[in-house]
Amino acid sequence: MKDLRGRGNTWFIPYETIQSARAHPTVFPVKLPEMCIRLHGIKKNMLILDPFMGTGSTALACQKLGVDFIGFEIDKTYIAMANKELSKYYNEATRRS
Repeated sequence: MKDLRGRGNTWFIPYETIQSARAHPTVFPVKLPEMCIRLHGIKKNMLILDPFMGTGSTALACQKLGVDFIGFEIDKTYIAMANKELSKYYNEATRRS
């Protein structure tokens, strides 16, 4: 995706509706960090740092884009949730290839 158009100050990003209580108060769709990383430009040996990882939306976007990632999170519950989602994506990607 090489779309670098100015998107204005509002981006519409479809996301899955959450039907139950949120596990984290500020969950955002993986597509948001994915679009930001693409807009910045993916380069060889690129490394993304997320100092407040939460449930891992940025980490998952990096995994999908093949970009290295380092994240910090103080809450072990959120780390477990992020690891679960990352493993799930990795296993699905492995089955597809």
